[in-house]
Amino acid sequence: MIKAVFFDLDETLVDATGVHEVATRQAFKHFGFDYDEIKKMSPHHVSRGKKVVENIKVRVTAAQISERDLPFDKLIAYRESVFINLISKHATLLPGAKEALMYCKEHKAIVAIVSSGSSLYINTVITKYDLSNLIDYTVSGDDVTKGKPDPESYEKAFSQLYDKTIVKDECLIVEDSEAGILAGQGAHIPTLLVNKKAPTMKNIQSNHAILSLQDFKVIIHL
Repeated sequence: MIKAVFFDLDETLVDATGVHEVATRQAFKHFGFDYDEIKKMSPHHVSRGKKVVENIKVRVTAAQISERDLPFDKLIAYRESVFINLISKHATLLPGAKEALMYCKEHKAIVAIVSSGSSLYINTVITKYDLSNLIDYTVSGDDVTKGKPDPESYEKAFSQLYDKTIVKDECLIVEDSEAGILAGQGAHIPTLLVNKKAPTMKNIQSNHAILSLQDFKVIIHL
C-alpha cells in the first residue's frame, strides 16, 4: 500500500518547458549574449530534470564565457525573476495533475513536491493553482546541494515524512525524466515514469510507466 507520493514538478505536474526556454533566452539577451549561439557549443551536455542553474553553468562553461564578461550569479538572478513572472502568467497544469493530487489526498497519502526548481517557483505554482490543501510539504533545489540524478532530494523528502513508520517501499516517486527516475532509484524508492514517450524510453527502468497523469488512478492503487 502506498502511503506517501513524491511528485516532481516540471513536465510532471506543470507544463513549463517553453517558459524555461524563454526565461533563459531573455536572461542571456539582457547581458548581451545570443543564447542560440551558446547552445550550439554544448548541444549534448545538459540534462532534463537537473537543476536549471547546473544546466546553464554547463552552457556558460562550454562557451568559455568569463565571469567578468557574464557575472553568473547576476545572470541566474535575472533569469529567475523573468521565469517567475512568466510562470505566474503562462504555466499550465498538465492533464490529470490536480486530479492525481486529489486522488492521493482522498486516500490519505502524504503528498510532497520534490523539484530541482526554486522554492519560489514551487510556491508560485501552488498559489496559482490553489494546491496548498493538496500538498503536505515541498523539497526544492534550494534545500539540497546536489540536483537530480543525485538522490539527495528524495532522501530528504523521505526523511521529512511526519509518519516515521512509513518505509521506502510504501512510497512512490512520480517523475518524467531519466534524471528523476535515477534519483529515485538511488534513494531506493519505487518510481513511476510519466511521459508520453514512455513506451520508447527503454533505457529508463522505472517500476511503473504511464503516458499521462490521467492514467494515474488506473495503475496506482492507494
